[in-house]
Amino acid sequence: MQNGDVSPDGLTVIMKLRPDLTWSDGQPITADDFVYWQQTNLDPNTGAAGSFGASQVSSIVAQDAHTIALTYAHPFAPYLDGLPFAAPWHAWGSIPDNLLASTQDVNLTPQVTSSPFMLSSFVPGQSFTLVPTPTIPPALSTRVYSISSSSRPTRPRRR
Repeated sequence: MQNGDVSPDGLTVIMKLRPDLTWSDGQPITADDFVYWQQTNLDPNTGAAGSFGASQVSSIVAQDAHTIALTYAHPFAPYLDGLPFAAPWHAWGSIPDNLLASTQDVNLTPQVTSSPFMLSSFVPGQSFTLVPTPTIPPALSTRVYSISSSSRPTRPRRR
């Protein structure tokens, strides 16, 4: 099966990752990161807000570093909307599932992300500053966001 292919019975989906994907700390994003987050998301101790799609998967297997096989109990037509996300297992795997939501480095000021930006500073109730990750070309600039009590976000300032 090719990337994104669905088996003829509609029960298996293959996801192939690009080998050049990295977390903001330079570590590779691997199939194990998707397996980790799928299992974590389904753990009732995490208090996950939703498990759409995840609850339809009967098994998720990292076939190799860049290939994920999802098996569904029944054909799941909106599988594209419910594909698993990745989380940095190397950074968060030692944190108990029930503490992830209350761990500042995970939930409030994440230190490892899949974004081209990473958090540089955070002043509660005032502002946060995002800087390009070291693995991103220097075309991106630092962004400073002000936190406001209004419902409208403020425009970022570039540095």
